[in-house]
Parts: sequence; structure tokens; C-alpha cells
Amino acid sequence: TLFRSEGVEEIKTEDASFEADLHEAIETVDGEKDKVIKTYRKGYKLNDKLLRPAMVSVGNGNKSSKS
Repeated sequence: TLFRSEGVEEIKTEDASFEADLHEAIETVDGEKDKVIKTYRKGYKLNDKLLRPAMVSVGNGNKSSKS
């Protein structure tokens, strides 16, 4: 893609551990502790420099009421 050829890459959020330098946590929710649960806005890096952090919700370590 054009972005990739210019050095832009999407920040991984699916099945990712929360990383404060790449992710902006906007809430904590029930789920595995310090794991990204939901992505609200994609984040991007340009040649390994942060352009925009991914906006995410993060698990607080409590089990979800859903089974």
C-alpha cells in the first residue's frame, strides 16, 4: 500500500498487551489484566516514530460477567 511504502505502519492492538508508549487507554474494563480489549481509534508510526497512539480500552484483571 501507499502508506507502507512511505514508512507508515499501523500500531498493533488485536491480542496486544497495553504499551503506554503506543496505546492511549481511555477506560479500563473487565478482562485480562493489561490486555487491549477494544480499539476506538487506530494508531500509526512513521519510520518507528509515533504519529498517533491507538486509543484503546484495557483489561483490569476482573473476569467478565459474560462466559
